[in-house]
Amino acid sequence: MTVRKPKTPRGSADILTSEKEKGGFNAKEAKTGRWTRDEHYRFVEALKLYGKEWKRVQEHIVTRSSTQARSHAQKFFVKLEKKNMTID
Repeated sequence: MTVRKPKTPRGSADILTSEKEKGGFNAKEAKTGRWTRDEHYRFVEALKLYGKEWKRVQEHIVTRSSTQARSHAQKFFVKLEKKNMTID
């Protein structure tokens, strides 16, 4: 859906700019369902780079929200613990 921006005088704030145009992440755009191998690979890569900074992890994954990344991490850490493994 395209939203037309109203004409505004120069220097005025544009309050109708979408999150995507601002460079942000819109949770409505997040993918749902099972994680792909590529998403999981990027998730593990992001964990190694950023630890538990979920916003940065989400930005690295791109297709998932930070809430989804946290949820995936909980399940992932439980699996690692059961197998006596680490992400190193």
